[in-house]
Amino acid sequence: MTYVSPVGAYINTSNESVLSGIDSLISMLRDSISSMQEYTSENGTFEEDNISRVVSNSGSAIVDTAMKYLGYNESNGSYLKFTNDEEIAWCAAFVTYVVKETLGSDTPAGFGSNAVSDLRDWGNANGRYISRSQWSQVKPGDIMIQKENGASHTGIVTKVDPDGTIHTIEGNTSNMVAERTYKPGSSGYNKISGFVIM
Repeated sequence: MTYVSPVGAYINTSNESVLSGIDSLISMLRDSISSMQEYTSENGTFEEDNISRVVSNSGSAIVDTAMKYLGYNESNGSYLKFTNDEEIAWCAAFVTYVVKETLGSDTPAGFGSNAVSDLRDWGNANGRYISRSQWSQVKPGDIMIQKENGASHTGIVTKVDPDGTIHTIEGNTSNMVAERTYKPGSSGYNKISGFVIM
């Protein structure tokens, strides 16, 4: 006999137990899909970032603050604004300065350092550090951390492309504040260890 399944498939069979098994399988699939839809409606997509932001919509403000310092550099000493006049490696100092200027009294307790490792460790200690493989959760205003393949560098994310390309603004990159782009598979991208969610 010809059996039309609930999903419209035509099945030729004379075995009633096979028909019963097909109906059971379809019922289980429907239940699974229903459960997934309920989860999605309550919790968002499975990949959605569930780390709360420090301040709602603060990411774009952090980026705006960083952008106004494009071009600050070592040759004219303007970078010393971020280091309290200390002559140091200053990528982390730049990130710290920008975040604190933007958030003011809303800056999270303990945030800020002149050391990249300290920014990463703060993220870890506060449940805000994610690995490079979780790039789809990254948003503008988050902090890129490079601690792979001998690197020690950081910057502020300005944009994330659908293919995983990361755009940043950084201090102490070619001795100045400048924008950078890291495409998946590039040497710079492979130095990214993760991100601190702000």
